[in-house]
Amino acid sequence: MTSLSVAMKSSDQADARLGQFRAALRLQSARRAFDVLLANAPGLPGYRFQPADDDALNEFHYVDEISGQRPFTLGASDGELLFDVHEAGFNQVPGGLPALEAGLGPVSETDNGVWRLRISRPAQADALSRLLFSRDQARGTTLRHWWLNLEGESSEVEEGYLWSAKRPAGRSRKAIRMAITSIVSGDVVFAQREGNILAIGVVLDRAASAPDPKLTASDGWLVPVRFVPLNEPVQVKDPGLESKGVYLSEIPEADAYQLRRLLSRLVEDVEDRIATETDGKLQQQAIEEHIWQRTDIAPLVKRQLSFARLGQGAFREHVERIESACRVTGILDRRYLRATHIKPWKDASDEERLDGANGLLLSPHMVHLFDRGHISFADDGTLLISRHLNPYVRTAWSLDRPVPPRAFRAAQRAFLEYHRTHIFERVSGGRRAPGESV
Repeated sequence: MTSLSVAMKSSDQADARLGQFRAALRLQSARRAFDVLLANAPGLPGYRFQPADDDALNEFHYVDEISGQRPFTLGASDGELLFDVHEAGFNQVPGGLPALEAGLGPVSETDNGVWRLRISRPAQADALSRLLFSRDQARGTTLRHWWLNLEGESSEVEEGYLWSAKRPAGRSRKAIRMAITSIVSGDVVFAQREGNILAIGVVLDRAASAPDPKLTASDGWLVPVRFVPLNEPVQVKDPGLESKGVYLSEIPEADAYQLRRLLSRLVEDVEDRIATETDGKLQQQAIEEHIWQRTDIAPLVKRQLSFARLGQGAFREHVERIESACRVTGILDRRYLRATHIKPWKDASDEERLDGANGLLLSPHMVHLFDRGHISFADDGTLLISRHLNPYVRTAWSLDRPVPPRAFRAAQRAFLEYHRTHIFERVSGGRRAPGESV
């Protein structure tokens, strides 16, 4: 029982805290469940398992080694073994609250908005460890679709949001809570009233604590959505709702496919429009959401992949081992350079997202051009300039006078070939100032 000695002052103190915790559990099966969680704790990648700082609290925390946050807590209260998921851990539960309840049993919500699971059996503890920390299985990135049911005076479409009280009244409370806390970036929402689809929306971010936009309640979950109203309502025979009064409900995958066919590319057009408006960042964010929901990689790797999207963390360190200056401006001071992927992060594998050979150090305005396909590089380092690039930009940013080229390494050339084939001169966008022409 001294496996926690690294997180405590002495092994005697560790044994005392562990013994105190086990003694507080009323059922023998709960004690065995705690032993299962304790046995798994030393092998959790990216986490420290340590007791609460306050000796009076009969709790152990799962501490993120990078951020220092405590997304999960194990507690003993009234003789029961309790596992709490705090807000910092919501997006680290694969499949969200529905998966937690489906695999482990009923989940309650505390006054502080914490998800609480009662663990009474060793099998439950083992399933919990596999769900949150196992590397043996991966979660797919299936896009999900939702019905938003508009009743009365509704402002969701006009103001772009979904909102539900954390403690809604009535029998639908559990269903609403599960739905709104599991929705993620990139999901599609169909706003309908009485069987008529009025708007199609794309979710921009996860649910976050926020007051009611209508100022009717103080505490709830808010999901930002970019809605595009339809020119003409589209009638569907069965909105897929079991009863009226359900605010938000998931559409089965097969039904969503048929609905997309019925709408004849309207959904795809909305997705493309919003992707353009968000400069492609929404798709990256949706991929990142699914990375956090995967169970085949450790939390530390998830964080590294997340940082890599921003050109930070391990990815930047790997790039700096290969690249030393901007290949256009010649800037050497790394404080003024950004790391960017050659093969875009959204298209890359996990290994490619962290591979230093798949990155460049560029001045920020050159990152803007490179990521949008306005410039690229030949294998010998020669700067390639898109014929579509605004000539005013070309002149103002001195693209005709780059620093002398430096040949790329063999490992970099494969990624450059991808960029020249799939990105260079294929990405457009932006607006010209009045009076400019090409």
